[in-house]
Amino acid sequence: MIQNMFIFTIPIVSVIAVFSFISVERRRREGLKLAGLIVAVVGLGLSVMLALLVPHEAVWSVGVIPLLIGLALMFHAYQTAPRTPIVESADRGGVS
Repeated sequence: MIQNMFIFTIPIVSVIAVFSFISVERRRREGLKLAGLIVAVVGLGLSVMLALLVPHEAVWSVGVIPLLIGLALMFHAYQTAPRTPIVESADRGGVS
């Protein structure tokens, strides 16, 4: 009876390991998206605030630096960050 229990436990543990890896990668990517959005909005707000405080000088351009950093983070999260791996199905031998 105990041997039969271990037969069913091994596939479940491997499935849990795959899903935990997927969730770690997804959380990392979502964190990059959120960080990029926050930094970009801070840069935009800084540009607007500086443009209103000093209207006749180009001090507003200081806010462009964090704006571009935030956009670069979001670009990395959406385009170049690694995607979740393709998991082969044990039942069909194909790709799920």
